[in-house]
Amino acid sequence: MLLVATLVVAAAVVAGCSKTDETPTDWAPPAPKSETLPPEQPESAPAESETESAAAESAAEEGAESTTEVSEGDEAAEGETITTDSGLQYIIQKKGDGAEAVPGKKVFVHYTGTLKDTGEKFDSSLDRGTPIDFVLGAGMVIPGWDEGIAGMKVGERRKLIIPSKLGYGASGSPPVIPPNADLVFETELVDVK
Repeated sequence: MLLVATLVVAAAVVAGCSKTDETPTDWAPPAPKSETLPPEQPESAPAESETESAAAESAAEEGAESTTEVSEGDEAAEGETITTDSGLQYIIQKKGDGAEAVPGKKVFVHYTGTLKDTGEKFDSSLDRGTPIDFVLGAGMVIPGWDEGIAGMKVGERRKLIIPSKLGYGASGSPPVIPPNADLVFETELVDVK
């Protein structure tokens, strides 16, 4: 019995230590781990710094895209950039007309994820031909996904611009996502169950 237990532990250690340079084929944006809070509770957002305020003012002066702040329940138009209270931005690229993604429902989403700063693609369900599925609002994915997918209807395509605090924060998700990286996801809601 002791020999069997030792072999099982050894196999687990070897499997955990194996390294590959490739992104796993089923990689998706899992919820970030928090050392102090349970996974279902998002960490509090830091206050906006003077640098962020200055950058926002500078972007506005340079004629950057205008954004609209919305509250829950507001209707957004196609092509309009919406900024939520949390700092998440999204653009509805194509409205859907199917079932709505609501917390507690299992959703199926195709996506392509890129780093906002460089535009470098780090993952795409389209490359695999299989959408990711998760229970919306259950903390199974990054907070920016739980918030950004909510309210979509089947067939809708939405671009999510996720600040680091709603993504992987200061830890990042090495080697794929660096620390403090803002993310962009092109998403399409495929199904709701």
